Amino acid sequence: MKMSRVQRLLINRTSNRKKYELVVRMLDLTGAGELGRALEIGCGAGFVAAGLNDRYGTSVVGVDIDPEQIKIARERQGEREGLRFLEADAANLPFKDEEFDLVISQMVLHHIPDWQGTLAELARVLKLGCLYIFDDAVYTDITHKYLRPLLKGHSFYSEESVAAVLRDRGLHMVHQEEQWGTMKFLVRHCIMIFRKE
Repeated sequence: MKMSRVQRLLINRTSNRKKYELVVRMLDLTGAGELGRALEIGCGAGFVAAGLNDRYGTSVVGVDIDPEQIKIARERQGEREGLRFLEADAANLPFKDEEFDLVISQMVLHHIPDWQGTLAELARVLKLGCLYIFDDAVYTDITHKYLRPLLKGHSFYSEESVAAVLRDRGLHMVHQEEQWGTMKFLVRHCIMIFRKE
């Protein structure tokens, strides 16, 4: 789903340092080794992709379905050796099987109608033994029941349903935590790390 002009302004106004720092913390937590190639789904303005390229020397591809976001990422981050930005549908990725050592999706899956297909694609392009970092909003049953009409275009899933889809594709959860606390009865910020085995 492409963002509205207002959403784009909010998302692109900062460097998203917290999103980048969360990925670094998750990599440190899991003791991730050398990262040859990484894929960021819903890369937006490319802050996380560029940060990983700078810090680890990792070859990173950032994809987003919104051509305007890809244009912004290229303008702000540049395309250099080991850093590319492509317009692509996360549910139909233009990559070979087991091409990436790390896959990241941050605050994007709930915007994708075919979230199950997207998870299947992420699992497909991830190498055996490597990590997928899920960082997203998970709506509660109350939100699903009473507020769904107000959240048009948002996907509704539970941590269990995400884990089940990935488990069917050979990924197993190695870490889980929550970040937000104020509106937990409506939406939770869930972080899960999966390893493909």
